[in-house]
Amino acid sequence: MFTPLLLMLSGIILGYLGRRAARQWRWPAVCLRFCAHVIPPAVLFLLFMLGASVGGDSELLRVLPRLGGVALWLTLCGLIGSFCCVRLIRRHLPRVPDAPADAGLVSEEPVQESLSRRLLALATGSAGILFFFCLGLVLAWAALLPSVLTSHMSALYALYFLMTLVGISLGKDERMCDILRTLRPRTLLLPLATGVGTLLGSALAWLAVDYSLTECLAVGSGFVYYSLSSVIITMSKGAELGAIALMANITRELLTFAAAPLIVRLFGPECLISCGGASTMDSTLPTVVRHAGVQWTFISIVHAMLLDFSVPFLVPFFCSL
Repeated sequence: MFTPLLLMLSGIILGYLGRRAARQWRWPAVCLRFCAHVIPPAVLFLLFMLGASVGGDSELLRVLPRLGGVALWLTLCGLIGSFCCVRLIRRHLPRVPDAPADAGLVSEEPVQESLSRRLLALATGSAGILFFFCLGLVLAWAALLPSVLTSHMSALYALYFLMTLVGISLGKDERMCDILRTLRPRTLLLPLATGVGTLLGSALAWLAVDYSLTECLAVGSGFVYYSLSSVIITMSKGAELGAIALMANITRELLTFAAAPLIVRLFGPECLISCGGASTMDSTLPTVVRHAGVQWTFISIVHAMLLDFSVPFLVPFFCSL
């Protein structure tokens, strides 16, 4: 699984060089935009094949309810571990000033409108992920798919293509460079606590499941980046663990939406950001802003970007052990 990592690093270099070249020529900018538009269908195609792998295996279909229970257990243990680590280092986190008392009154209507639009977009994205997974599962179960669509080599080459595109998208993103320049050591503590806590919780969950320690850590290191992490795990460890990873990471994202007020009230806004993992710069960001406050926006984005960047490294690493 080190080939995808090399391809991603090559993509980062290409994305960076393309961003620099786009200042002088038009065609690099066109190519970068094309790459950005190709990533979503590539992810959906790979998740479709993940569903086909599950649907084509009658034994795997039989134990699918049990896999859902394992996914929920891994999710809860990962959350408990991350919450404990965040609470331990809370006093060392950068101090976030309270939002102005009238901030919500001035911009309440636009924020609510933006929140609704973003939540709708996220629901559509999550629904799309589940739809293509279930579509592949049903079609494979009904034996309606040609073998070329469920071929391991086809999925592997598609994964290589996707990892290259992910690297290009990271390399061309100017926000990454801007945020890295403004980082302070304390800002890194929250994503570090989320990562370490989730992995510790996943290691604890291993004591009660029939999977190896490294497999549990591979699932936990998805950090809600369910599309990429589940595909990598499927290509390396098989459709069974890939399905668990997909369900576990989607469950964590849904808990961020559903339990946000309760998490903030009981554990604090830092734990809400930790719960959202790598999704707190896009899909769950409106939820963080609404329930934690707009003053947490920057930390939320930094938290997600660092976790997002770690997934293509940590998941293949644990899968290779």
